[in-house]
Amino acid sequence: MRNRRIIYRVLLFASLAIGLTLTPVMLAQQQRNAGQVRENVIPIDPTSDMSREASVNPRGCPGNGLCQYYQLTGGPVANLSPALHAFFTNNHIPRVDYHQFCLNKGFGDTFHIKCCKVCAAELDLQVRQTGDWPKNDGITLGQAPFGSGQRIISQGIWTIPPDPIAKTLTIQLTAAALNTLNGMIFRADNCNVPIDLYVEDDTEVDSAILKIWTY
Repeated sequence: MRNRRIIYRVLLFASLAIGLTLTPVMLAQQQRNAGQVRENVIPIDPTSDMSREASVNPRGCPGNGLCQYYQLTGGPVANLSPALHAFFTNNHIPRVDYHQFCLNKGFGDTFHIKCCKVCAAELDLQVRQTGDWPKNDGITLGQAPFGSGQRIISQGIWTIPPDPIAKTLTIQLTAAALNTLNGMIFRADNCNVPIDLYVEDDTEVDSAILKIWTY
């Protein structure tokens, strides 16, 4: 009987010792797991423009509203990629900058996109009719020299009538356009992917904003 009590006490002390040893290990593991969960959540300041835009205009992105939003604003002076600069030079197209009157002169600028998959995108342009005949002017977004597979957007700017002299042109990228854009991003050598904008040639551009939703 005495031996049983001794064995019971030994087992009890051993159980307590194992419990005290495992508790810090289990706590540390829980903290690591919690840290991993926090790392997977995209931190967005709830007071920021990014948070408001992503929540108000989710554009159908997956992830329960956790897609990241940012916008790329052109200007105040256009900054052309080498490919876009060569496009103007090789095609002998005179070029104007933001807010400049254009008569048979093209406009160009380059955005640089992060190397993340884009789930939605929108291009906003403030444009103005100038020159002699802007009605047939077009806009191209992609990568110069805008050959096969290098055009994300290619469309007209004005209608006849009832377009006003000046307007804000908003273009939401289609699924096909997004596929083209993401293909350009994944083929890039770095995380600063140039996306070129070209506007023909009697249309003044006052601002250009490329809005991006990524996940």
